[in-house]
Order: sequence, then structure tokens, then C-alpha cells
Amino acid sequence: MDGDSEKSAAAKSDDCGREPQGPGRRWAAQIKMTLDWAMEPLALAEDDRVLELPCGHGEFIERIFNRWPTVEIVGIDESLPRLTQALARNLGTGAYLIQAATGRLPLQAKSLDAAVCTTALHCVSEPARLLGELYRVIKPGGILLLMDWCHDYPMQRSRELVRRVALRPLAGLHSLRGCRVLITQAGFAVTLAEQARLSWRWAMMRFLCRRR
Repeated sequence: MDGDSEKSAAAKSDDCGREPQGPGRRWAAQIKMTLDWAMEPLALAEDDRVLELPCGHGEFIERIFNRWPTVEIVGIDESLPRLTQALARNLGTGAYLIQAATGRLPLQAKSLDAAVCTTALHCVSEPARLLGELYRVIKPGGILLLMDWCHDYPMQRSRELVRRVALRPLAGLHSLRGCRVLITQAGFAVTLAEQARLSWRWAMMRFLCRRR
């Protein structure tokens, strides 16, 4: 990737990432609620090698280490500023942060025990390619935890419309059913698929999947 492409990718990642626009304090409770909900079904072994894609500012990596301090975590993000903020958290020797595009992961096939992807799928123009890459790097029997905003709720569709009017379109929100189809087409077996309205303006869906 050349320098201009890297800058473009980083700008796009900053616009579409996990944290909504606005003061941190305003969204802190919503972000905590969302990450708590995402974390609930995750179960890891002490020596697992885990990927978070995209890793953003490192919030979820920090949560994983708090529960499973001996795992190894690879965090990948297109945005260098976000990776810099994640590095500032001093996550420890088990964390490895890499700047890379989501559709071309610099990881060996079948090298991970688990992968986590939160609030990112709606930003990806080729979700099937992203899921295909996740399938490639996860070992057979390994797990994928995926969470995103859910198109099934009116408030989420309204937020997407506002962004489009403001000329800041997302690649596209997915419904629970539509997202499940994408996941199964990539080769994963879905063991958990559910949605929840976490607040009057915050509706999410989460999937726990196993690599065949």
C-alpha cells in the first residue's frame, strides 16, 4: 500500500470506527455497555492466540487481558493514530499491534484460536472478503465473536440515513438474518445469534461462530 492509500485508509477507519463522534464522557457509558454485552459470550483458554480486528484504541484488548492475562493478542487496525493510542495503554508483552487493511491480513492461515470483530462490519465495502480472511486465519474449531449495529431497529436505520444526508455514508448496516447469511457463506457455523436494544438509540447484534 502506498503512502496516499495508507492515509486514505486511516481516515476512513477513523470515521467508521467503534467510538461515535462526540466528547468521550458523553459516550463512555454507551461504549462500556456495548463492550460488556459483546464480552459476555466469549470464552478463551489460557494459551489462546486471539485477533481483534479492528482493534481501535485498544479498549477490548485491555478487557480481554483483564480476564485472561496469559493469552496472546494480535490487534490490527488501518488507522495509525488509533494504534498509537492503543500502544499508550501499555497492554503488556502479550499484545502485538499491526497496521494493515482488513481485507488482507498479514497472518498465516490457521494461526489463531479466536478472533473478535466489533462494530466494524458496517464500515466494510466487501464484508464477504473480510469474513473470508477471518476464516482463513482461524484454526479449525476456533471461534469468531462478531458484533455490530443492527439494521433491524428503526433508530439504527435513522442514524444511517442521517449519515448519508451528511455525505458520510457507511458501507451498509446489516440485519441479523443478513449478517448470519454472510457468516455462514464464509464457512462458519453460527452457535449464537441475537440482538438487543441496549438503549433507546443503541441497537446491536452479536454472533458467536465456530470455524469448520
